[in-house]
Amino acid sequence: EKRVTGISGSARDVTEREQLKLTLQTLNRQQVAIVGMGELTTRETDLSALLKETALLVTQTLEAWICEIFTLDKANNQAGLQAGTGLESSIIGKLTLPVDKDNELAFVLRNPRLLIQNLGQEDGISPSRHLRKQKAVSGICVSIKADQDLFGFLAVYSNQPSAFNDNHLNFMQSIATLLAAFFTQQSTEFRLRSTRDALVEQTRQLPGKPEDNLFLEESTPQDDDISVIVKTAKELRGRDLILSAT
Repeated sequence: EKRVTGISGSARDVTEREQLKLTLQTLNRQQVAIVGMGELTTRETDLSALLKETALLVTQTLEAWICEIFTLDKANNQAGLQAGTGLESSIIGKLTLPVDKDNELAFVLRNPRLLIQNLGQEDGISPSRHLRKQKAVSGICVSIKADQDLFGFLAVYSNQPSAFNDNHLNFMQSIATLLAAFFTQQSTEFRLRSTRDALVEQTRQLPGKPEDNLFLEESTPQDDDISVIVKTAKELRGRDLILSAT
């Protein structure tokens, strides 16, 4: 009996060491993916391409069955599927889900992140028809959010129960944070371009030679655009121009 106990204890130790080894490997793989995602957001300028690569990266890192990325349409209280893996290609770019119901996205709209161990046994969540059709059992859904600006949702699912844990949830949150930073940058650049274009148009209407006002047209959206815009706005205000730029 003592010998059997010794063997059992040794086997248990080996199992624990193997489990620890697997956990460390998983965490390392996730860290590498986060670094890669950070590089991707600084290199990629096309939103659609970025979302596709993100979905693939998350799927491979978590060995997920399905990955989905939705963008929020606040005006219509819905979110549109922009990228994904493990789905019919025909629904990407077309599928929309309401965010004012009790489905998985609506839950994350009220609570920043969701870890589902068994979808059929979770309280407060009524899975969307789309998710039931995919036969998802467990999963993670997090918001893509920066401060008070909600841009969308990032989700992964498995057809097996309890396929994800808190480590996976933290990884998903890190990826969502990087996506939110990308959305924020694009939004800021859009506002800067809009303001710059408005100022350029208004300088064309000023008295004087056109070439005197070309300094704005030669500028491009860079980190110092705000200072350029402020300086220009002050100069134009001094010439009694009413600014309507937002």
